[in-house]
Amino acid sequence: MPFNGSGTFTSIYSWTQDAANAIDISATRMDAQEADYTANGFGNCLTRDGQGSASANLPMNTNRHTGVGNGAAVDDYLALGQLKNGSILYAGTAGGSADALTGTSSPANTALTNGMMVVVKAAAANATTTPTFVLDSIGSALTITKTGGVALSVGDIVGAGHELLLVYSSTGTRWELLNPAPSSIAKGITISGGTLASPSSGIGQLVSDTTNGLSITGNGATNDFVLFNSALSTVITNPHATRNVTLSGGAALLGAPPSLTGNGQGVLGITSAGGLVIAGQGSVSDFTLENKSGSAVATVATGTTVVNFASTPTIGGVAIPTTTGTRATSTDQAVTNGGTFTFTHSLGKLPDSIRYYLVCQTNDNGYTAGQIIDLSPGNDANFAAIVTTTTIVVQYGSHAGSGFIVYLNGTTGASATLTSANWKMRVIASIVA
Repeated sequence: MPFNGSGTFTSIYSWTQDAANAIDISATRMDAQEADYTANGFGNCLTRDGQGSASANLPMNTNRHTGVGNGAAVDDYLALGQLKNGSILYAGTAGGSADALTGTSSPANTALTNGMMVVVKAAAANATTTPTFVLDSIGSALTITKTGGVALSVGDIVGAGHELLLVYSSTGTRWELLNPAPSSIAKGITISGGTLASPSSGIGQLVSDTTNGLSITGNGATNDFVLFNSALSTVITNPHATRNVTLSGGAALLGAPPSLTGNGQGVLGITSAGGLVIAGQGSVSDFTLENKSGSAVATVATGTTVVNFASTPTIGGVAIPTTTGTRATSTDQAVTNGGTFTFTHSLGKLPDSIRYYLVCQTNDNGYTAGQIIDLSPGNDANFAAIVTTTTIVVQYGSHAGSGFIVYLNGTTGASATLTSANWKMRVIASIVA
């Protein structure tokens, strides 16, 4: 008679019962009893030296196998210690190359299954966006991706020592990297949604909403917001719990504005004399202030010192006349026989006042270089002027040769003919309120 299904073995015969029934011991009954012990008793027991093997599932009734060794093959029991120390997930330092990684785990896997995880230590940073990985020589090399199949950026694998946490995806037939370099953020990332709230100490927020657009806030013991450059030097700071913004770096925040060499350039800088300096160069305007709709509020025409407002500006609701103190000055122009020069003044209207000056370049008739004389157009001055709302055109007379204008000697006051090569013309146009 075999075990009864609950682990209890019952003999075929009972010697006590046989004696009560006057049944003598016989070789036949003894052989049958021992054969049953052998076949259905010992034959269904597991030997401790591993000679037998289970033929069905073995319920442990909440008991444990204790003192077990670490599993050494994929079909071995797993010791709890192996799970806790993570050794079964570890594939050591990557072999292969920076962009063709290999790993070997122990015990080695024989197949890849969806969702299986492995840790491998990188030996170098990835130099391409499509590095690959092979585990335990299983199959062909599979591409390593991130965030649901997105290609890696160069440097997502930081370099030697970076512990890579990889998960196999049979759907995309790839290895998904769960811990790319923290600084690797896809270009063109969009921030949308979120509610700006006062952050806890040591916390920063980046949110977007329909009212404020993109908002950045933080809460630090010294500063709430700091902008750094690539050398990790502070560029802009917002001291804690204040509305102040400090442009750092003393007299060389972004450096003194460099010379601009072409249209479409602009710089922001700080100098010890001028403080914050904004400079620009454009084909029409050097500086333009625009509102949120992209409409110009104020402009400075290229090469001028005149600020033109789109409408009358106000301070505290009080209108400020845009014509007050407005003037434009030409560069000094050579005097040429019968020639012209055009000065674009960008005042937007006919000037109220135009002054014509001769600037001495070389000593001449009692005048020294650098001295300036004031004159008006006409026959004696040997030039004429045509004035519009945007330009002043100076026309020199045909007699503007070596001696082009009769004037007074700067020392004696006697009549003198000035030499054109020794002088240049400067025009200043003004609008007064």
